Order: sequence, then structure tokens, then C-alpha cells
Amino acid sequence: MFSSVNAYIRLTRLDRPIGVLLLYILPCWWGITFAAPDSLNLKFLFLFAIGATLIRGAGCTFNDLVDRDIDAQVARTKTRPLATGELSPRQAFIFFCLQCLGGLAILVFFLPPRCWPLSLVELTLLALYPFMKRITYWPQLILGFAMNFGVIFGAVAVAPYEAINWVPLLSLYGAGIAWTMGYDTIYALQDKEDDLKIGVKSTAIRFGDHIKHALGISYGIMFSLLMVVGYGVKAGIAYYGILGVGILITTIQVVYLNPTNPSQCQKIFANPYLGWLIWGALLSL
Repeated sequence: MFSSVNAYIRLTRLDRPIGVLLLYILPCWWGITFAAPDSLNLKFLFLFAIGATLIRGAGCTFNDLVDRDIDAQVARTKTRPLATGELSPRQAFIFFCLQCLGGLAILVFFLPPRCWPLSLVELTLLALYPFMKRITYWPQLILGFAMNFGVIFGAVAVAPYEAINWVPLLSLYGAGIAWTMGYDTIYALQDKEDDLKIGVKSTAIRFGDHIKHALGISYGIMFSLLMVVGYGVKAGIAYYGILGVGILITTIQVVYLNPTNPSQCQKIFANPYLGWLIWGALLSL
């Protein structure tokens, strides 16, 4: 019984909660805080944390269903429950449906109806992502669009469409996409050798020896768009000061990155400091 529970926990990556924080909770919180800067909306912060955990788990389950044959050939993923046979595809699909139902319950019973159409966009992006590594070297870009859509979702949950300042909000969404491009490229470096052998594509492979330059461009786009956000809402010195700290730390991180050291790549990926800094900057508005 315990081994079965453990398999489901690993299937949804609940044993590695950094993913749900980076990919879902923080972008949702950015959007909520941006759209309602005058008060910390604890109700929606909590609802999106729960909903994000459910949908991230569903996304991981669907990803593993699609990738189970690939995962078995990659050192980092070969112990995943579907790759090892601990769980059957049927068990995983049923669990996927249950997680989706949990997310749907939060959407229908606790979020305003204006959020409902956005859920279809989010689910479409999530469904597309696992297939992208088979057809393009830019799956990280698709992941960025999918995982940061919570910026839009969170903002619309707390404010009607007509009350939202859309140019800075979309700039915040774009900054999240660039952020994901950066950290998930670093994450993909761990699998680069295995991916080359089996023909899986990623930005880590696409950028090749220019990986640091590409990361610099990605993070540069991110901070440029965050400056646009600040300009659009007439942010104060605290906002730009926090961004300055983020720029300094990110620069040091990229400079000292060793693309051939999987352990270091994992440590850099599994550090949500930048997401927290951006949230802190938004809280200062």
C-alpha cells in the first residue's frame, strides 16, 4: 500500500514541490498581486496554491503518460513510476482525471465565471507541451506560455477585464515566459547527452556552445519586460531596487554556470529566489 502511495506522490512530483512553486504558484501570485496591489488577497492566494498543485500534478501525470517510453531511456527519469511499471497507464489516466476534477471544482465553485474560458486556453497549452520536444527545439518556450498563463488567470480572478492595465500585465506574462526559458534550459542541460542519443529536442541542445549567451538574452528580455511593468504602473524606487538585486544575482549565476555539471544545473534550477523577488517587487507597488 505504501509503495503505491509513494508511486502516486512521485508521479505528481509532490516529493519535489519546487516545480509547482516555479511553474504555477508564483506566476499566479504575480497576477493576483499585480491586479489587486492595494490588498493581499489571501483567499485567492490560497485557492490558486491548491488549484495550481492539482493542475501541476495533472500536467506531470499527462506528461509521463506521453513520455513513458522516452523516460525509460533517460538516466534522470528512468525511475519514474510509469517508466518502471510501478503504475499502469490506466491507473495514471484515472488519477489524471481525478486531479482535473479537483481543479474543475475549484474553478466552478470558487472562481468567477470570467475565469472559465481561460481554463480552456491553459489546458490546451498543457496538452501541447509534452509533444513539443518531438517536433521542435523550443519546447521550453511552449512551457513558458503554458506555465505562466497563471499570471493572466490570477489577474482576471481578482479584477474584471476592463479594470486591468493590460500592457504591463502582458509584459509581466512575457517576463514569466522568458524566466521559464532560462531556468528550464538550465534544467534540460541535465538530460542533454541522453536527449541527443534518443533524438529528443530542447533549447539546451539548440543553443549548443552559446548556452550562456542565450541565457543572458533570455534573462535580459525578462528584466526588460519587468521594467516595462514598472513604467506602466509608475512603480517606485523599491520596485526597481528589488529588480536590481535580481539582475545582480542572476548575472552571477549565469557567469558561474557549468553546463556540463548536472548537479550544479539542478541546484540552480531548484532555486525559486528570482520568482520570490519578482513577487516582492510587485508587493511594493
